[in-house]
Amino acid sequence: MKKQILFLLLILINTILSSGQNIILSGKIIDSLTEENLSGVNIIIQSTNNSTISNEYGFFSISTKQSDTLMVIFSQLGYQTKVIKMNSQENSNLKVKLISQDIEIEDVTINNNNKTSDISTNKISVKTLQILPSIGGENDLMKMFKLMPGVQSAENKSSLSVRGGTDDQNLIIIDDVPLYYVNHLGGFVSVFNTDAINDISLIKGGFPARYGGRLSSVIDIKMKEGNLNNYEKNISVGVLSSKISIEGPIEKKKSSFMISARRFNLDLLTRPITYFFNDKIQSGYNFYDLNLKLNKIINENNRLFFSFYSGDDKLFVTTNEKNNISVKTKTTQNFKWGNLLFALRYNHIFSSKLFSNTTLSYTRYRNSNLLGYSELDNNKIIANNQVSFYSGIKDIRLNTDFQYFVNSNYKLRTGTDIVYHNFSPGQNHVIITDSNKTTFDTTFNAVNKIGYELSYYIENKIIISDFDANIGVRFSSFIIEKKPFVSLEPRINLSYRIQKTIISASYCKMKQNIHMLTFLSSGMPLKLWLAATSSEIPSLSEQYSLGVKKPFNKTFFISAELYYKKLSNLTTLKTPSSLFSPNQNYMENLTVGGKGKSFGIEVLIQKQSGKLNGWISYTYSKTTRTFEDINNGMAYTFEYDRPHSISIVGAYSITKTISFAAIWEYGTGFPYTIINQKYNLGGIYGNIYLSDTKNNGRMTDFHKLDISLRFTKEKRKSRMRTWSIDIYNVYNRKNASYYILKTDYENNSETEKMYKYTLFPIIPSISYSFKF
Repeated sequence: MKKQILFLLLILINTILSSGQNIILSGKIIDSLTEENLSGVNIIIQSTNNSTISNEYGFFSISTKQSDTLMVIFSQLGYQTKVIKMNSQENSNLKVKLISQDIEIEDVTINNNNKTSDISTNKISVKTLQILPSIGGENDLMKMFKLMPGVQSAENKSSLSVRGGTDDQNLIIIDDVPLYYVNHLGGFVSVFNTDAINDISLIKGGFPARYGGRLSSVIDIKMKEGNLNNYEKNISVGVLSSKISIEGPIEKKKSSFMISARRFNLDLLTRPITYFFNDKIQSGYNFYDLNLKLNKIINENNRLFFSFYSGDDKLFVTTNEKNNISVKTKTTQNFKWGNLLFALRYNHIFSSKLFSNTTLSYTRYRNSNLLGYSELDNNKIIANNQVSFYSGIKDIRLNTDFQYFVNSNYKLRTGTDIVYHNFSPGQNHVIITDSNKTTFDTTFNAVNKIGYELSYYIENKIIISDFDANIGVRFSSFIIEKKPFVSLEPRINLSYRIQKTIISASYCKMKQNIHMLTFLSSGMPLKLWLAATSSEIPSLSEQYSLGVKKPFNKTFFISAELYYKKLSNLTTLKTPSSLFSPNQNYMENLTVGGKGKSFGIEVLIQKQSGKLNGWISYTYSKTTRTFEDINNGMAYTFEYDRPHSISIVGAYSITKTISFAAIWEYGTGFPYTIINQKYNLGGIYGNIYLSDTKNNGRMTDFHKLDISLRFTKEKRKSRMRTWSIDIYNVYNRKNASYYILKTDYENNSETEKMYKYTLFPIIPSISYSFKF
């Protein structure tokens, strides 16, 4: 048996490496107007049917036999297909420019010859995102993802559950750098400003070995590089936020910049109104996002990129009271949370076959709260109490990645990832000062941890006739408190083409070295990131998938996929826990060793040409969790379990300047826990509420319709204005946001009932943008 396997391997290697009298075509593919790199472009040599795709920096390399006449086809969704006819007897370096076309108006050809095994990957066009219905004129990327099969999210949250995972199990990266928290407005809006985004990919399974550190999904986002030829400005004003973006050349065709800023609008109105009606209370909430990208072409083989992101949420409430003529009291609550990110990337082309990228980055997430109470007698402080909280994580990362295009049948990708982690899982600081200036000062839950992570990966991309494979492995070592956690994570992604139908199968193992806990404080979510230790060991996942996809008539495209995922070593809280009690350490409330299972089927039908474009997605899934200390150790339904989920998305071009879009969503109600036992403890202790089973009920089924109408007009050359009218929840469906227990007084008796609360009724909005 061993000899047979060895013989087959020798045949495989011989097939891959035998190239005959071959030449190499390599180069860069860019946008004809902005000269930004284009990733994911399909390249096919017509005579031999050899094919490849451009990498994330627009680089490609493809080999073929020498020929007097070569027909090379370049195609990508949203761009006009380009055919280059060339007489080539030797290696050639090409600079290919593709012309953008308006995807919601012009036809788009689906390339049936593209050999691909990425059935679990959804690439989303920013243009498509910008024409779909929004709320308050804010096109949200995370809301868009939940329209894809296999993705769930509550209406009042932008966090995602992908194939039964939690939101901390999603690896979300901007320009190769992870972000730890991606929500604004308590989860209603994400941190991603679409004006700054160039490329978006969602990977749900079959993860390439270059990705690691999370269990459930990868959301890979690339920022715009900046127009190398012309200046572009865009201003948008909506109900929720206002945005401004500027990009253009620093030195034409050699360097460029892109800067984009977004700010929350409503506090500019609510703060003066609040003060006018009640001068005793001052409150406000706002958020901002700032994106910056610099791009420098040193020469045709060397290029530098600098990326920057900063975003914060701020919430404050200040109450002033006068107890008598001279004594005043002041209560203050301040909340602040957000991300900071820097990245310096260096691209180098060693040869027509070897491409490299090196990234040095810093990322930081922090959440800080301050609760204060003070008393003043004739403006003299007689009491001053403060409770502050800080939680955060800081990373310094060095990543190197090499892509070696051996020939048209074999591509090798390998690299390393080195990370320094600084964890601040939660520090409370209490200061109490009385009228005698006696001060009580203490700090608790303050234990910072330093971790080191080293990863090495290798991917083997193999194409033999109609067979396509990406076989790789990731080696990961995480060291904390002098204890190493080592793992070997195999990744296998296979596909086989039968005429126009592609059948795919994949297996992947993932490891996550951090855990996230969610608390509530004054109604605002607090996210704590904990390092895996010997007591809370790293979480693991294994996922299997089998799928099929097929195009029809160059217009329709259908895919279906089965998946099964199992999770282990999960960590969560046994019961709700306070971060501000010096008598309770939340670490004592942890439960570890949890397990999870998720399986389902996903179906996606797309129409990608003509005046009417869109898709229909359907998901059937089942997800459970099991913890020894929860639900008496029995498996229970996961909070994001949704057996049936349907999304219907359509965009129609009425004219070249008017477009209409609609989204209809349906989903089985999420699970929740029905309270069925009440005990009165008497005195100051009040009541406690218990339930026999966790997540033993379901919310009412969710469904709603959103519509939008866009009016676009070219004012003058290169100047465009757009009016957008959006209606959220057109037929005013009262979907359940949450349930709470209330006492119902009927017939002179008290009855405890669970009541549904709805947060989002019908919401019309209008927004305006001007591009020049």
